[in-house]
Amino acid sequence: MKVLITGLLTALAAVVVSYLQTNGFPATTVAWEFLSIVVVGNLFVYLAKNAISPSTSTFLNVNVGDLISGAVLTLGSALISFGASKATATVVDWSLLWHTALSVGGTYFLTKFGFGKPATPTT
Repeated sequence: MKVLITGLLTALAAVVVSYLQTNGFPATTVAWEFLSIVVVGNLFVYLAKNAISPSTSTFLNVNVGDLISGAVLTLGSALISFGASKATATVVDWSLLWHTALSVGGTYFLTKFGFGKPATPTT
C-alpha cells in the first residue's frame, strides 16, 4: 500500500509541476478547472492501472508488463489533458499535453526502475 501511495503522489506531483512550469499559477477559474480535471483524471488512470496490473519489476530487471503500464500512464495522461481542454472549451496546449504526459511516464519509470530498490506489488 505504501508503494501505491508513494507512486500516486509522485505522479500527481509531476502533473502539477508540469502545469506550473508550462502555464504558471492558475489565474482564472477555467485554468483551475482544467488543472483539477487533469489531476483527478490522472488519479483515476493511475489507480485503474494499479488495479489491473500491479508493478512487479525489480531494479534493472524490467518486465514487459511494467513497460506497458508506463506507456498506459503516459498515453492516459495525454488523453486526460486533451479531454480537459475540450471540457473547459480551451485551445489544446500541445506543449503542456506532452510535458504532462512525459512527466507522468518518466516519474513512473524512475520510481519503478531508478532508485535501486526492488519494486513490490501494489495489491
